Amino acid sequence: MRLILLLLLMAVSTRALNLGNIGENLSKKVKETLGTAKENLGKVKPFLKKGIFLRGSKKQQPQSLRRRQTEEIMDSIEENGQRTKRQAFKDSAYPNITWLEGVVFYRFDESADYYSRKVFEIATRQWQEASCIDFTWDKDNKAENSIVLIKEQGCWSYVGRVGGNQPLSLGDGCDQAGIAAHELGHTLGLFHTMSRYDRDTFMTPVIENVEDKSAQCQNGGFPHPRNGSECICPSGYGGALCNERPKGCGQTYMAKETRQYLIDRLGFPSNIRDEFPFCNHWIEAPEGKKIEVKISSIPYGFAHDGCILGGVEIKSNKDQIPTGYRFCLHNDRNTVLVSGSNRVPVITFNRFNQQQVILEYKIAS
Repeated sequence: MRLILLLLLMAVSTRALNLGNIGENLSKKVKETLGTAKENLGKVKPFLKKGIFLRGSKKQQPQSLRRRQTEEIMDSIEENGQRTKRQAFKDSAYPNITWLEGVVFYRFDESADYYSRKVFEIATRQWQEASCIDFTWDKDNKAENSIVLIKEQGCWSYVGRVGGNQPLSLGDGCDQAGIAAHELGHTLGLFHTMSRYDRDTFMTPVIENVEDKSAQCQNGGFPHPRNGSECICPSGYGGALCNERPKGCGQTYMAKETRQYLIDRLGFPSNIRDEFPFCNHWIEAPEGKKIEVKISSIPYGFAHDGCILGGVEIKSNKDQIPTGYRFCLHNDRNTVLVSGSNRVPVITFNRFNQQQVILEYKIAS
């Protein structure tokens, strides 16, 4: 099945969606899923033809699909319903849906207010810093293809370059840089990761395609797309090879057998700010030892899904690539984490008022 089928399966039972078991059960489960999906296709078609997959949330809607794309998806379901091999959806217009030469033009519609424009520009900078894509303001409206930032209902975007003036909406509740960066990902042609056909397997790197002169990044970092001699590092790591604590606020602590305290104050009295300041701390122990970290104090007023106003990230897992555990609820006090190695990066972040986080740490017994 193709990639978007996994989105359609949201109308199917959770039993059919569970494709985690690999092996003999996979074929049976996929066949059952395909059969149920075909039965539900009639219910889903009206939403597809509108160009949007509707969610329960009134604030957000997922990426929009052009009529041609949705027709291709529906044809694939109807014609290939008995196939058990999962495939990614490939737009028939590829590579014409990509942005030429890695340059994306954008402009602002009158409906886009100051805050939506601000977070949109922050998001474009984030994409530029972490990729080889350039965003250029089409101030005079001369570009043949351009993103047009609008403020309509919900947060949504088309998938890939559709040609001409292409809307991207950041409606009420969408004025966050993370949401804007997410929608820009759709505009660049990306679907949701959890909807990929291979979400239950893995990606295979083609080593032959990696330049020999690429930086030897550590701790899960990878060479920068613009400059292979530099690294893009996971959160909590910095330096040329991701083997240093990031510059700026923060310090390195050495754990002992006795309990010690990390006290971090961040932010200042104010309303919600556009961007996060960060403090990066490292708690380390001798080689072969593990570290116990306990949340002693965390303030009120920051308990929001995703910790969008402030909090603390504790990277206690051995694998340092994923984001660590994030805490912003006052009731998270007394939570205890034990590290998988002899280093725990601790990252505090804040964009509203002022916060103080206190952690207890020691060598784990």
